Amino acid sequence: MKRLLDCNASDFLNMTGQDLKKSIKASEGRTMLAETMATVPPLYPDVTNAELTASFGADLLLFNIFDVFNPEVRGFTPSNPNQVIHEIKRLTGRPVGLNPDSGPFWILLFSTTLSVFFSYIREKKMAEQ
Repeated sequence: MKRLLDCNASDFLNMTGQDLKKSIKASEGRTMLAETMATVPPLYPDVTNAELTASFGADLLLFNIFDVFNPEVRGFTPSNPNQVIHEIKRLTGRPVGLNPDSGPFWILLFSTTLSVFFSYIREKKMAEQ
């Protein structure tokens, strides 16, 4: 298995997740991951923040706040919006990870949890009286 540091963009095309993990491990800690927020406008016009971080040496890219239901990377308009990550991988030649936007689901879950919690507290206080 090649070290991640020795890989070319074409090497990543056929790598499985396990292969990537072995490649990172073989790099013995000399691997840099850069996290960018997909919702933030590019720092430099006509260049995505992912491309910028790759040009500064990031070996792996991670998009934070990425909405999988509405895939978008600010500053980049792919020909097929459903292929935005594949296009970023192609442009940067780097493996790309996602930290999905939890958005409405987590807000709904959190508000429901709070509602249940406060109902429980109210009922407990009423039972004590």
